[in-house]
Amino acid sequence: MSTKAADSEPILVAPHVVEGGTILEITINRPEVHNAINGAAARLLLEAWRLFRDDDALTVAVITVSQGYTYAGGLELFCHGHIRLAEPQATFSVACRRWGVPLVDGGTVYLPRLVGWGAALPLIITGQRISAERAHQVSLVWELAPKGGGLDRAMSMARQICQQPRDAMLADLYSALHGSHLPLDSALELEAANMAPVMQSESTRRGVEAFQKGKRFWFT
Repeated sequence: MSTKAADSEPILVAPHVVEGGTILEITINRPEVHNAINGAAARLLLEAWRLFRDDDALTVAVITVSQGYTYAGGLELFCHGHIRLAEPQATFSVACRRWGVPLVDGGTVYLPRLVGWGAALPLIITGQRISAERAHQVSLVWELAPKGGGLDRAMSMARQICQQPRDAMLADLYSALHGSHLPLDSALELEAANMAPVMQSESTRRGVEAFQKGKRFWFT
């Protein structure tokens, strides 16, 4: 596993211990090729993601790049994020369309689910470049950060996620992701099944206690 000290590595991984948890910062570090992913970088990226998946001490993963464009496979990787931020100079494209290369990393699956058929199909068919503002308009991007401030904003959001009670958030996230393809009745049953054990959890007990004491937390 590479670390921030090894600045020449294609994937840099750095844990940040913060209040309430640990943030795993994953940086794609191939600016000389606009952060295109080759086999070695893909293996290290998978290794980093498995580390986050398997280590319960890691609360939030932030994936960023040292410089580059959100094109083709980069756009597909971007789609995997639960909260997607961009700086105003960013551009997005299914750029592989220009060379007859298909989407192979989930683009045909995630784009329609994230932005709907009306926005996904023009992106997939044309390979047209769109601005960060346009990506924000179609919900491909959740929030536009100031130029040069994308990582700072991502880390701020990650720290706030760490500070919030976790069990209910994880249960709701699971219900949303795994219930999206189910019939309405089945999705509601899944939500109820995931909710029940959380109501007895220590994190919910502490959260209710904090509310009763007048403590308020608004995500900013």
